[in-house]
Amino acid sequence: MWLQKQVFDITAPGSVLCATSASTGEVDLILTLAVHAFFHANAALWRFQDEYATVLEAEGDRVTWEERLDDRARWLALHASLSAQTSAPWDPALHRQTTRQMRDEKWEGGRLPRAFVQASLLMAAESVLSSLAQVGTYLRMIAVHPEVPPLAQREAGRFDAEWPQVLAARSAVLHPQDRVQHLLARRTSMTLRPSDAIQAAVGTGSSLVGGYLDFTALVFTGADGRVHGLDLTNQTMQGVQGIVQGVLDRFAWQGPALVEPN
Repeated sequence: MWLQKQVFDITAPGSVLCATSASTGEVDLILTLAVHAFFHANAALWRFQDEYATVLEAEGDRVTWEERLDDRARWLALHASLSAQTSAPWDPALHRQTTRQMRDEKWEGGRLPRAFVQASLLMAAESVLSSLAQVGTYLRMIAVHPEVPPLAQREAGRFDAEWPQVLAARSAVLHPQDRVQHLLARRTSMTLRPSDAIQAAVGTGSSLVGGYLDFTALVFTGADGRVHGLDLTNQTMQGVQGIVQGVLDRFAWQGPALVEPN
């Protein structure tokens, strides 16, 4: 219940989980975790967009793939150190603080070299993918739950089949362009629809996290009151393609394609 209250007030009229009260509570919790993971994905995307503004100011020549990975490792180590000092490691302000501190320590306040900017962008893209992978994991948990009918389970099977490389991205090292293209190819609206009549409870999370997320979630319940599916949509996600493509076009990403594209 603590996690639910941290994300949104589930007792408020029209809240995202108000239609799930007839369930045992297990699906409620899984749905809450899925929504929480989607908030993380949104925050990660916000950081990616913020980093893109830094990209526009970056200078320097193209660098090797190895140099980029080295800068990425340095950034992650510094971010982990700063994260240990806060209760909200996904806060965009922490991302910017890490960027500024690494710049000041390594380059004495100078402009960011291309190597660091590309490494930081890759980290931000990976964060988006990792959070979306968590959403997929929770939706699969819902699909096999005994409260969910077989049709929704089949829908989830198709959903799961679409995401193998996204799920694998948490442990794989991909060429940035391959990874980004997988992100762009995924569905940003994920729905498990039952065969019987459905009701939709709509809640918005934008006011709960400082107003920078444009988030809507739909919970589908059957005529019997049981939870049958979840639809997550986010208007901000629609802008990913233009942002990422601009990065790719501007920097002409270098380095070996460690995973062959489809």
